[in-house]
Amino acid sequence: MLQLRGCFVFLEFYIDQFFLEQFLTGYLLLSLTARLGRMETSTFRLGAGSCANAAAMCVLVWTGKPEWYPLSLLLMGTVAFYHGNWKTFPLRLALLVFVTFCFAGVFEGILALVNPSLTVGLALTAAAARWGMGRIWRKHTVELSLAVVKLQWKQNTATLKGMVDTGNQLKEPLTGKPVSIIDEKSARMLLGENWEERKGFFLIPYHSLGTEKGWMKGVAIDRMKVQLASGSREILHPVFAVSSGPVNLDDHYQVILHPEHAAAAGGL
Repeated sequence: MLQLRGCFVFLEFYIDQFFLEQFLTGYLLLSLTARLGRMETSTFRLGAGSCANAAAMCVLVWTGKPEWYPLSLLLMGTVAFYHGNWKTFPLRLALLVFVTFCFAGVFEGILALVNPSLTVGLALTAAAARWGMGRIWRKHTVELSLAVVKLQWKQNTATLKGMVDTGNQLKEPLTGKPVSIIDEKSARMLLGENWEERKGFFLIPYHSLGTEKGWMKGVAIDRMKVQLASGSREILHPVFAVSSGPVNLDDHYQVILHPEHAAAAGGL
């Protein structure tokens, strides 16, 4: 216990409790920053950065210089996020500062509204921050998954909306090529009516929730261009499975892209 005496104040300072609170706060800030910035870092680094932050804050408060907190933040960010690349580190550090200010604002708001204990306040702030970050992350992920898909077969072309589905693991049985899924209406718009009789088709086995197994008509077209937020690329002779109905009930997209087709375009 540290006792700080001034002219009119007397403060009891429990350094073990303070260290734990700063460790938890630092870990929350680092994990939120890593999640928001899609940074790959280990739990060990997050813990080490949190320990560095807690130790530095204890020293600053002990010596009566808590206003030097930015140095603690710099130390914490360096331990957790510096991987030998000085080009990306300033951006990571800037994101950590941004998350810290947001976290502090939410924390102050919660304290003003419900006046909880410090530990409960930290827990509520962490929950609120994770909820907010989760919404941002989900929106960002959806935006990255959306694509413009341009298809060509002979002289016919079609421009459709696509969605990358990491759960789509369909493969053409003989060649092992990845298979994307297109709705029947769009397939007929590209290939024409009665395309099965003119062009022919093969069968692709599939398995989904609620259905033990089934078969979809498969077809290879001349080319496909996938345009994602991260880039675009043409794929020759892609294989499609034709769904008997719409692939999306709201008709927001007409193609479910195989993740390998998205990867070929610099996507997910």
